[in-house]
Amino acid sequence: MIGRWSHENARMQTGLLPAQRSALAATLLMALVCRAQALPVDLRVLTDDLTGPGGLAVELQGSQALSRAGAAGDGATARQALLELSTGLAPQWELSLQLPATREAGTWRGTGANLELTFVAPHDEDDGGYLGWRAELGRARPSDEPAAWAWEWRPILGWREGSWHGVLNLGFSANASGSDTRVRFEPAGKLAWQLARPLALGLEAFVDGGPVSRLLPRRERSEIALVVADGQFGACNLTLGVGKGFAGAAEGRVLKVLLSYAMEGSARP
Repeated sequence: MIGRWSHENARMQTGLLPAQRSALAATLLMALVCRAQALPVDLRVLTDDLTGPGGLAVELQGSQALSRAGAAGDGATARQALLELSTGLAPQWELSLQLPATREAGTWRGTGANLELTFVAPHDEDDGGYLGWRAELGRARPSDEPAAWAWEWRPILGWREGSWHGVLNLGFSANASGSDTRVRFEPAGKLAWQLARPLALGLEAFVDGGPVSRLLPRRERSEIALVVADGQFGACNLTLGVGKGFAGAAEGRVLKVLLSYAMEGSARP
């Protein structure tokens, strides 16, 4: 999301030595490599990029996945879209409404709605670490299943070191109604390198690790990794990604595009 709020008085010093910073950056990288997820509706890694106080932003996300050979629906193409409207409630706080959709039998169909609240603690936006979280409550309407309420809690752990930016989202989600209400572990991560001021290249990874009470072995987990390019052009952000599924993922080739726009009145650094 673009339109991140900045406040000089809110910046904090981390006090860590260069060696400690490098160690943490390496830990984030290892988390990406070792925990490379099933294609979620929101195919995005959360960072400290929030809509400014009183501002409005709109984001449109699209993704497509081709089933792997031998998987259920071999050769079938799955298409998803997500419209998100966000506003900055206060410094470090953002409220969002998500409207996901999927394409089935040649027709687009809405699959529910999600309400999200995101918080990121004050920090130095150019160097060092930051912490935050996103809480989500929504109602999903799968095509072959009854509608159900669901929740998600996604802590955000990030670090900047020079031109590098690493982020780890420790995701936990569960249905609040229905027969299966087990909490699932769904981590995601990103490591990006600022190539030039408007362009960054990176690696994103998404994992569906299964129920927290009984995590799945790697051969049964759904894992997806993508190479992404992020560009900022004035009030617009554009992200393009290409990747594939690994381990137990049904997805083969995966493509994604994400376009966000900060409307007039959004506070920006």
